[in-house]
Amino acid sequence: MENQEIILADVPEIKAVTTDRAKELLGNFSAFLEKASEWEQKARSLIVTDESQKDLMKSAHEGRMILKNLRGDVEDKRKEMKEQSLREGKAIDGIANAIKAVIIPLEEHLEKQEKFAENIENARKQALYEERVEKLAPYVSSVVAFDLKNMTDEAFNEILSGQKMAYEARIAAEKKADDERIAKEKTEKEEQERMKIENDRLKKEAEEAEKERAKEKAEDDKKLKVAQDKADKEAAEKKKLEDEIRSKKEAEDKAEADRIAKEKEAEKERKAAEKKARLAPDKDKLFAWAEEIKNLKTPEGLSLEAQAIVATAQEDLLAISQRVKTEINKL
Repeated sequence: MENQEIILADVPEIKAVTTDRAKELLGNFSAFLEKASEWEQKARSLIVTDESQKDLMKSAHEGRMILKNLRGDVEDKRKEMKEQSLREGKAIDGIANAIKAVIIPLEEHLEKQEKFAENIENARKQALYEERVEKLAPYVSSVVAFDLKNMTDEAFNEILSGQKMAYEARIAAEKKADDERIAKEKTEKEEQERMKIENDRLKKEAEEAEKERAKEKAEDDKKLKVAQDKADKEAAEKKKLEDEIRSKKEAEDKAEADRIAKEKEAEKERKAAEKKARLAPDKDKLFAWAEEIKNLKTPEGLSLEAQAIVATAQEDLLAISQRVKTEINKL
């Protein structure tokens, strides 16, 4: 039991409480630690090396369930003791708060008496600060740069005078700049008005000049159109005359060409007739010869081989006969 307490005593949280309270806490858990220590040697010595060791696996299961239940008992004990501690803590807080509720108002009262003069001085300084802020604020963008509570009246009056003069100078400069801006804007406006009048005058003159140019252009266009119409009419009449002359010449040329063509055709027909008449005896002779070639008598009593030669020769003779007749038609 002594060894178990030594082990638990090494826990940092145990060292943070008094010795008597630590012993009391250790006493609540010593039985659990004793039982866990009994199983430590058993559990570590129980080693399964083969799947046939059913008894060892069963013992391991039983031991694990015992330790699991033991762990649950430890957790239940922890919750029970912590709940008790929480209730004790709340009771302690309640007692302390009740005592502080009596002490704090007394402290505040005594502090008020202790700092009576200091509070009066702070109130005076605050009132002085608010008065100085009201005087200085119109002339500066921010009062935080000045220690208005603690500076002397002489120092404040000097700052107030300087800031007021600077403010008035700035206002005067701004007014001067504003007056100059207004005067400049007036001058610019007058100049713009003068320029507008001048531009309107120039625009009117330009419009009148443009109208005059347009009028002159219209007259020139009219004259040009008359001249163009006259030129177009003359060109049309000239073209008509040229077309009539060309048509007449083309008709004459065509008539002459037709006459020449007819003469050539008549001459061609005459020559063809002469040629036909001249070649007629030759054609008749050639035609009779072609017929003789085609109907040339073949030998009789020939062998099959000789008949084959004769058959081939007859085909050639027929072809020659046809070719002669073709050529006759070209004469």
